[in-house]
Amino acid sequence: MSSIKIRNMETSDLPRVRDICATAFYGYYGKIFLRTELNLESSLALYRRGCFVAGDRDGIAGFIFSRKLGSLGWIGVFGVDPCRHGLDIGKPLLEAACAALETGGCSIIGLETMPDSPYNVGFYLKYGFDLHYPVIVLEKEVNNIETPLSCSLSEDFGPGDILRAGSYVIEGLDYSAEASNALEFGWGKTFFFKGLSGEGFAILRHVSIIEGQKADVLFVRALVLTGESMEDILAAAACIERYARSLGLGKVTLPASAVNANALRWLINAGYRVVKTSMRMIRKGKYELTGGIEMSRWIM
Repeated sequence: MSSIKIRNMETSDLPRVRDICATAFYGYYGKIFLRTELNLESSLALYRRGCFVAGDRDGIAGFIFSRKLGSLGWIGVFGVDPCRHGLDIGKPLLEAACAALETGGCSIIGLETMPDSPYNVGFYLKYGFDLHYPVIVLEKEVNNIETPLSCSLSEDFGPGDILRAGSYVIEGLDYSAEASNALEFGWGKTFFFKGLSGEGFAILRHVSIIEGQKADVLFVRALVLTGESMEDILAAAACIERYARSLGLGKVTLPASAVNANALRWLINAGYRVVKTSMRMIRKGKYELTGGIEMSRWIM
């Protein structure tokens, strides 16, 4: 391990990172999937100081991404070249990313595991991550959507609105950087809901993260509502479904921690079905809602 050095990731590293990512997860997917350049570039841009590579004179052997959303920080995609396993590369990468989130002021630091898989769970437990509520990934085919007339999507919001809504549900939670990233890189849009009993917003991804795949699903990166009623969550979901149809997309994927138990139950009763589950693991702080609803996945 002495020859392996950890350094911040640079844009020029991304082609090699992309290749390692594809081979590192071959055992999970059973085939090679290449992430798009857009996905990697936008993920690096979100929190450069928290993304690292491990390498030596033979080149890059591993990488890790992390993301900071105000007070919340999480570990993104993390991989080591299968040819370099057993060289103690994973631990220093993980420690570097966690340290960057810590010094960045995150009061919550966590991650999500691969869906429906024990992959790396023991590794994360070994290095200080505790199990938390699982994440339930919901999906719904969007056909005839009857959106309440009082509810609509709006792109008219100010720079402080996202922070205000986020901080209502988790102190200091701020999706502003992700909303700006979606606009800058063109992978999605952010909308505020008009006509609900409270306020809230959704960040929606409409492009695929896999090279050569055309998106057929609108993925909800984040859904934050200050209201907790069934009427608000179902109206917000209907607005998102109608937007998916306007893009020609046939499904909506909406993930959430099981801490949002009532919201998940209402959505399932409204036609959403469970398609995946993941473990959410926390190393620092507690993921607890102080009010409202916060639905998201800690993945790239």
